Amino acid sequence: MIYSLFDCDINMVSLSDIHDDGKEKRISQYTKLLSCVEELEPDYILVSGDLIESKNTPLQNIDELVKNLGSIAPTILSVGNHEKEAERDGLDMDWFYELERHTNVYPLDNKSIILDNIQFTGFDPTLGTYLKKKKEKMDAFIEDFKNSKLIPSKDTLFNVMLVHNPEFITMETLTKEESLKNYHLFISGHTHNGCTPSFIEPFMGHHGLLGPYWTLFPKNCRGITDFYNSKLFINKGFRKFTQEVKLSDAIDSIYPNDIHQIRVKSLSKK
Repeated sequence: MIYSLFDCDINMVSLSDIHDDGKEKRISQYTKLLSCVEELEPDYILVSGDLIESKNTPLQNIDELVKNLGSIAPTILSVGNHEKEAERDGLDMDWFYELERHTNVYPLDNKSIILDNIQFTGFDPTLGTYLKKKKEKMDAFIEDFKNSKLIPSKDTLFNVMLVHNPEFITMETLTKEESLKNYHLFISGHTHNGCTPSFIEPFMGHHGLLGPYWTLFPKNCRGITDFYNSKLFINKGFRKFTQEVKLSDAIDSIYPNDIHQIRVKSLSKK
């Protein structure tokens, strides 16, 4: 699906929630993914978190996939809650940072990079912030952002933040933390489209059936939301049902492997 934002000629592909588990069957999925992405001829590929499923995930599949994405276009990666959970459970985050050894691959964990006069930021709230109740979550997110010392550039033509959980980007957080308004586009995922079958999606608005941490009827599962001069784009997720049990593969096979093409405002490349 093509989303046209800001009337544009910059072509980005958005991926999220790959949730690689190291299984060989994923290789055929990734072959199709790479073919599709290549046909879209993106200027940039943005992967907004949850590359892996858990600390037990063998890393060769995701390493090869990321390397191949980088061979298509500059690939910007951010961290999701599953990376944070894997780190909590003992997986060293060095595997994520070492993805930078591949050509055109930029893993951003509370870091920014400027490419072609666009600032890309990968913001990684703490795992504790993900698990807080809604009212506390917003304040914790703002505190995490301040502690990260990330600064949206005022000199670049366009600022993009990859932030895994769309719950964090609200009118409340942008009002409380003025500097967030300097990001033109937020790219997220996390909700897996609310595990919503395509045939009922038109009747659900932005809502879903089942969200992360077994949330029933979650909000903000897909699409675009406007805040001031910023837009939040919620990726439906490459995989939808990702529990580490045999039944999950059968359920997950019912859903499409979603990727999204996003066109953003005309920028002068330098």
